[in-house]
Amino acid sequence: MDVTTEKTVTVYVTPSNIACTATLRHMNSFGIQYATEDITRNASAQQEVEKLGYKEYPVTVAGDEHWAGFRPDLIREHLRPGAGIFK
Repeated sequence: MDVTTEKTVTVYVTPSNIACTATLRHMNSFGIQYATEDITRNASAQQEVEKLGYKEYPVTVAGDEHWAGFRPDLIREHLRPGAGIFK
């Protein structure tokens, strides 16, 4: 299932991070389209995360909503088709 959304979802990740992998897999299971930014390869992406005040990864940003860590509850609440920011 491929869902096209009007809102941009960006997931800031670090390599070999179990929570990052779990977040991306969970989003894939709902067909959520997203962009990833590896903060170890992109200094401006790291600065964006720091501006948001997070120190753990992944950091998911979707519209005005954002959170850190693997949060399947927030993915379901805000990102699955027909829910949250995509109503």
